[in-house]
Amino acid sequence: MTDDLLDRADRLAEAGRVDEAIAAYRAAIAAGHPDGWRDLARLCERHGRHDEALEAWRGGIDAGWWNARAGLAVLLGKLGRVDEAIAMHRAAIADGETSALNDFAHLLAGQGRVDEAVAELRAVLGERAASYWPLGELLEEHGRPGEALEVYQASVAAGETHVRARLARLLLDQGRADEAIHVTRTAIADGELRAYEALGHILARTNRQAEADAEATRLADAGNWLACARLIAGLKRGDAAEH
Repeated sequence: MTDDLLDRADRLAEAGRVDEAIAAYRAAIAAGHPDGWRDLARLCERHGRHDEALEAWRGGIDAGWWNARAGLAVLLGKLGRVDEAIAMHRAAIADGETSALNDFAHLLAGQGRVDEAVAELRAVLGERAASYWPLGELLEEHGRPGEALEVYQASVAAGETHVRARLARLLLDQGRADEAIHVTRTAIADGELRAYEALGHILARTNRQAEADAEATRLADAGNWLACARLIAGLKRGDAAEH
């Protein structure tokens, strides 16, 4: 029965019948479906009904719904209620809602409190902070590429291989093209098809036409047309960036 109520509320929300959707979510909540608090809060946020959204997030907290504190903290931050947002982020993190970490750090950094944001992430994550790639992203966004590079390198070493593209890009930006190519070729050796595009981009940016031609010929001779197409796409992107 509660699932039917939530489905009806979702359909009403999708149809833009906001008041009816709110009433339907409240009916689902009253019938014992705490997930309705989340959907109600998000609906109210989308339509600028912030007081109702705040009430819904708090209802989710009272109902013990996971991540409700994080949701409330984000909304408070958007509304400029920074001190309340910070306090709520801290409460969420203390309660194990680690999804709040990134939003918390970016909130602090947005207030010019970058050192505090970095310290908070490191304090919560402990030893894991060294390989926590969003920390690298935060450092990079705020003009600390050297520290960001160290985090990305640690992330890759810890097995977060999806970070290799970020690492290669930052190495290239710092003029360390050979290292960027090595990172990218390692990704290729591990079967990451999209890394061919990154390789093409790096080779074009560093004017290594002979190496690019040799790689394209090798792939064509092997009949690896998909990888060849990715490489060429990267070469075009790199050429465009240089002009």
